[in-house]
Amino acid sequence: MSGARRVGPIVMLIGTLTLAHAAGTSAAAPANDKFAGATPITLPYTSPSVDTTEATVDSDDSAVGVACGVGPNNPYASNSVWYTFTAATDAVAHVVASRSNYYLLDPVVTGSPSAGFTSLSCATGPGAEFPVRAGTTYYVDFIAFGAAGGGKLRFSIVASAPGADTDNDGRLDSFDSCPTVAASTLNGCPPEPQKPDCAERNVRLVDVRAIRRSRVRVRGIADTRYTHRTVLILRNGTEVDTARVRPNGSFTAVVGAPAPSLLAKSRYQARIGSAHTENLKLQRRMVAAHLTRSGSKLTFSGQITPPFASKPARIVLQRYLSCGRKQDVKMKGVRPDRHGHFAITFPIPDRSVGVLMYRAKTRVTLHAGGPADRLTFTLPRPIETG
Repeated sequence: MSGARRVGPIVMLIGTLTLAHAAGTSAAAPANDKFAGATPITLPYTSPSVDTTEATVDSDDSAVGVACGVGPNNPYASNSVWYTFTAATDAVAHVVASRSNYYLLDPVVTGSPSAGFTSLSCATGPGAEFPVRAGTTYYVDFIAFGAAGGGKLRFSIVASAPGADTDNDGRLDSFDSCPTVAASTLNGCPPEPQKPDCAERNVRLVDVRAIRRSRVRVRGIADTRYTHRTVLILRNGTEVDTARVRPNGSFTAVVGAPAPSLLAKSRYQARIGSAHTENLKLQRRMVAAHLTRSGSKLTFSGQITPPFASKPARIVLQRYLSCGRKQDVKMKGVRPDRHGHFAITFPIPDRSVGVLMYRAKTRVTLHAGGPADRLTFTLPRPIETG
């Protein structure tokens, strides 16, 4: 489909993939880890929960970056899996993956790595919309973006006319995570019961920071049922230290820093038995300082590191929900001061009891005075609300 239009803004960071999957893991990659093993599906299709934590990236994904016009190299892309379908009729296809518990991109292409891909959609975020033609085969490359490690992929793909609502539940196919199952929920899917795989986030890292030229401090929190348990601290899949969970659920380790040439590629993870954190990078463009409470208000403060954009983007917050899901906090957001410092004060959510967890989100620039077009997040910060 050489004349196909591209839908949505082109993501400037999709190209892959100097970050290979974390070393030292012995589990096998999924069968659809590579283009040649793409899982064939028939539309309409709604996936089960798919574990992508052992998926990798390779030259197939690099070829997608080239097709999308952003080149083959991107240290923020990881853990990709492939799916393929052949359109039965001329229509508009909708990909919705917003129920996944990690941030991902889903570029759509035709062709092959050897012959070259033609891109149909390189839009940002876990969703895509593009025209399809009967008899043409399409490939969707679900790529984890940001924190490496993948997670639980959930997606749907349906081909229908523009503005269609296949299951007649009032949610258009382009926004419906379950387009063939009628449900009046916000995402168009029936409510899901709590699943055992939610337990994997009973441990989280809240700070990974260089404290001296040769040392890195790793701090985290865990469910208090893990009190006195040993925490393994890994860098790029290799154990570098251990820590003990304190009675309040916190743990801390100070480890040796990686070589300067490896700073940008270093990812840290904590493990307690089968429970584990996300893989988090050492170098971050936005750092969370404090999350404090005063009466019925919370204040989240932090700092953006240079270089600064010509017009800094607003900073907003996301609240952590169950199973790794996150929810944007309704707010106008704030801009940092000239030194990059910021503070956001907001009300404690109604009927909230126990531990709340938030992170800040914004866009930064790659070069001083440039546009703020690079998405970045702080690590999460927890607080006890009583």
